[in-house]
Amino acid sequence: MSKPRTRNRASSGPDAELTRTRLEHKLSVRRMIIDKVLLGLVVGAAGFAANFFVENFKARTTEAQFFLEQRHAAATYFRKTLSEIVRESLRQTEFPCTLNPSFKVIDRAPIQEAVSIAVDQLDSSSLLFSRG
Repeated sequence: MSKPRTRNRASSGPDAELTRTRLEHKLSVRRMIIDKVLLGLVVGAAGFAANFFVENFKARTTEAQFFLEQRHAAATYFRKTLSEIVRESLRQTEFPCTLNPSFKVIDRAPIQEAVSIAVDQLDSSSLLFSRG
């Protein structure tokens, strides 16, 4: 039978201490490199995830802003058209009241004031853009 092979190591002396110190240094350098690489991967993954969520948020808000602007433009056009229709209708109503003597309208000021109040109410955006 043959003897099992074992390493021939010097268990004491300056060479053994130097060899042990070198091995410890190599292991500590490897650990530091692995730690730095893993930390870099974690930071990179966190940065990628944060960028992904920020870009998705920007895309959603840009889309919502576009639709809100389109809705605002349509509502403003509608409000302007409605205001012109009401202004003309009230003006057409006001004019015959001043011509017909049977109405006994002495002063046009109350009618004109009522018309201007109605038009101002329609021109205000609170009717179309209320929170309720």
